Amino acid sequence: MATQSKRRRPTKPPSAHAVRCAIAYRTKRDIHDHWRQEEWGGLSTRAINCFRYSGVGTLAEALALSNIQVWHLRNMGAKSFTEIMALRERLGTAAEVS
Repeated sequence: MATQSKRRRPTKPPSAHAVRCAIAYRTKRDIHDHWRQEEWGGLSTRAINCFRYSGVGTLAEALALSNIQVWHLRNMGAKSFTEIMALRERLGTAAEVS
């Protein structure tokens, strides 16, 4: 007696929406991995985002900015500024007031 093989339905390619969601998820995960708080000396997410949106990519670049440049970053508030100044003191890289 011959066995009949089950016919498999042809698979459809993923929809454009599914592809966009997969790319967005991967991108968010990659960004999250890149902007880890440990790499930024324990700064809050808000402070890291201030640097990120300004194009500052590393902690070294952030510490190289003067106090005035840091203060004028987009979304920089008093708490984030105080947090960054405390980090500078902790790391011993306090910039002169200019």
